[in-house]
Amino acid sequence: MLVRVGLLRILEYILLLLPEHVNIHLFGVKGAAIKKLAAFPRIVSMDSAAWDFRARMDARESKQKYSIAFRGAHMKEWYKKQG
Repeated sequence: MLVRVGLLRILEYILLLLPEHVNIHLFGVKGAAIKKLAAFPRIVSMDSAAWDFRARMDARESKQKYSIAFRGAHMKEWYKKQG
C-alpha cells in the first residue's frame, strides 16, 4: 500500500472534502512536484514563480537588465526542464 505524505496527502484530503465537481488550481508548484501532481485529474492548473526568482537573481549577479526579454528567456528554459 502506498502511503502519501506531505503535499500529496493534503491534496487527497482536500479533494475528499470538496464536492466532486470542484476543480482546483495550485499556486507555487515547483519542478519535480508537477509530474506527481499530474495524477490528480481535478487539478486543472498550477503555477510557479521559481523561474522568475531565478531570473531576478541571475540578472543581479550578471548585472544585466531584468527585462521582459530576460525574464521570458528564463521562463522558457524553466518550462523545458519540466518535461
